[in-house]
Amino acid sequence: MSFDFYKFLEVSKTIKNNSQWVEEQHFIRTGISRAYYSVFRPARDKIKRFDFYDFMSEFKGSHDEIVKVLKILGIKQRKIRSLPHIFETLRRLRVNADYKDEKLNKEDLEKAISHAERCHSLIKQIQRY
Repeated sequence: MSFDFYKFLEVSKTIKNNSQWVEEQHFIRTGISRAYYSVFRPARDKIKRFDFYDFMSEFKGSHDEIVKVLKILGIKQRKIRSLPHIFETLRRLRVNADYKDEKLNKEDLEKAISHAERCHSLIKQIQRY
């Protein structure tokens, strides 16, 4: 049985909808990070399943490599052209949440959730060519 990484997005939404948790940095940061990882693994797995790894360097599976492949796919598949940009924006939010010392807020979490939902929708549209 494989893990459903979309469940991470449900964790993010639970945090957002809890009036006490959404005021706490550790919950906001966790919610942003989980929203990102709800997208990262499905994107990586789709790339792997469709044998798009040919485009990737020796750092297979790394976050930068996923973005590179998504950009290549966006050139060939117009309907997912916005996916790499949205994914990178979500990734920057996750990096801020995991590594930066700046204060994050509910709006940052809401933005991460919105970007993750859009990414999930676009990932489903990736096709083998």
